[in-house]
Amino acid sequence: MAAGEKQQVPIKPGLGKDTLWLVKSGDRVLGPFNTAEVIRRLRAKELVVIDEIISPQARWRHIRDEPLFASVVDEIRTGLMTVRDDTEVGDSTGTPTITARGVNEDGTPIPVGQTTSVGAATNARFDSSFNVSRISDAEIVSETDDVEHIHVASAREIEKPTARGRSEKSVPKKNVHSSLAYTPPGKERKVDSAVIVTKTSRALWMLVAASVVVIGASLYFFKIAPVKRAGERSEEIARLRKEGDRAWSRAEFLRAQKLYQQINREPHTDLETDLRQAILQLRIEGDTLSAKRKLEDLVPRLTSSEARTRARIALAVASLQADEPLEAQNALMNLVREPDAGPIAYFNLGCAQAANGLRSEAIETLKKLDTHPSIGGPSRLLRALLSLKEGNTKGAVLAVESDLQNNQAAFQQELHAMGAVSDWLDGNKKRSNQRLRLALDTDPMQTEEFFFDPLLYLEAIRWKQLLPVVKDYTNKSKSNGAKALLALALIKSDRRTEAQQFLTESLSPRMNDADLQSVSAYGLMTQGRDDEARGALKFSQANQTEGVSSLAAILDARLLERASDRDAANKLWSEIAKRPNPPVIALVSLARAESQVATEKSLSGVERLRILYPNSVLVQKLHDEIVDASQPQPRVGAKAAP
Repeated sequence: MAAGEKQQVPIKPGLGKDTLWLVKSGDRVLGPFNTAEVIRRLRAKELVVIDEIISPQARWRHIRDEPLFASVVDEIRTGLMTVRDDTEVGDSTGTPTITARGVNEDGTPIPVGQTTSVGAATNARFDSSFNVSRISDAEIVSETDDVEHIHVASAREIEKPTARGRSEKSVPKKNVHSSLAYTPPGKERKVDSAVIVTKTSRALWMLVAASVVVIGASLYFFKIAPVKRAGERSEEIARLRKEGDRAWSRAEFLRAQKLYQQINREPHTDLETDLRQAILQLRIEGDTLSAKRKLEDLVPRLTSSEARTRARIALAVASLQADEPLEAQNALMNLVREPDAGPIAYFNLGCAQAANGLRSEAIETLKKLDTHPSIGGPSRLLRALLSLKEGNTKGAVLAVESDLQNNQAAFQQELHAMGAVSDWLDGNKKRSNQRLRLALDTDPMQTEEFFFDPLLYLEAIRWKQLLPVVKDYTNKSKSNGAKALLALALIKSDRRTEAQQFLTESLSPRMNDADLQSVSAYGLMTQGRDDEARGALKFSQANQTEGVSSLAAILDARLLERASDRDAANKLWSEIAKRPNPPVIALVSLARAESQVATEKSLSGVERLRILYPNSVLVQKLHDEIVDASQPQPRVGAKAAP
């Protein structure tokens, strides 16, 4: 081929020298360039064959894979093999040069040997026997299976041919891929070892610091924080349990139930809380089915024999509530044969036997509880009721003898009422009237202010169970006192409408009867009609010549407390406390008033009340209010008794 001829480049159909290209070099997108500009930049080392290129309506591909540039890519690859290291010319510090091949006006390469010689500085001809391994200062493209590695000399200058065929040194251009620079043998770059050590040390220290932070954070979040949260939850559960037990001891069962439910939302191992919640769910909420399932699940898990006994009693009570007295009786019979069976099991067994019609067996079972300090009263009351239903008036009279009545403040009104009925039916009308007077002068709210374990099945001695015998007694006696007792029984049995109608009929012939008016005031108070209750009490006190009745005075003091008139209520309670057989609330109010004057006297008075009425909720609250408050600085680890 002639030296002046232009080398033709095969052009892909649809593509030519006017085609516009975008080039992706590293993280930059260059262009658009026409074909000639791309070829020029390839020869000028501004682009490399592994850069990506795209034309309109095409996809990104490497320059080496575009057929239009195939000849240029081959030229670059083969041309590098023609480079020889010219060491014969120049001084010892000179740098051999490689003259680039010429380019025609249309951008096509001029073949080697036409216009430019390799090694122009010495006019040396190309030696085909030149050893490729001696090349030390040229860009070498070495192909592997998948990647081409570009090595660029950084210490030599690239000579460009001038228009006259002479080579002159051009300013070396910045290599795009400087990170892939190639250093010729014998000219390795010198690196300061101190800098490397410093950077390495800094990196190591940063790595150590980051590791310490990560380990510390992991230790906190996975070890310390869970333990801390567990400790806080444990303290909170202990506090809730203490409040729940306090509410339980004060017969505040609804509040206790809510506290136990709150405890059971947290993980805990306190099965006593689960047991108490199940008992309250059974007795307070009346959810027999769910409570029974919980109790059946708890029985095998409880480790204490006492706790298992209570759970089994609760299951028997669930059977009683579900009108299955025979199942309850069988369960309780098995339970009382065990040595650790308590008085609650015996009382509930008597209730189950009575529900099954075994009244004589129930009476014999209940006799075992006569001297019990807290269950003796309910037991004697149930015995009297069962004896009356059996027609055994003597047995009923013996059950409610007065030798234990003074110690039974709870169920005192019920015991006096059954005593009046029993004595009347037994023919002792004088003592019947005496007991009737005691029943009417007793605080009607006193029994409800005493604590009784929810496991006690007290439904057998509620006023609605006493109502039939009281009604029979009233029909036979026909006295105004008996009518007042019947009205009281109707009110306590939640039959207020019937009670009000009966009182209206009974008061019409005698509007100034103190007992009927007092019971009417009590009925109005239970409905929240306090103003009408005050009017009934004033009407009952108008024609009394022997002073105000105890029932009227008690109700008047309670109305003053409900109106937040504490001074007037305390004054009236102090007067009532001086009367025979005063109500517990009067004694508690007097002790509270004395505590504001003499501390030593008040403390001894509260302790005495606690001995006399250990199950009184009012006494318990007074003890917490006065005795605990008198010890503001307890010893470390010490705590006042609840």
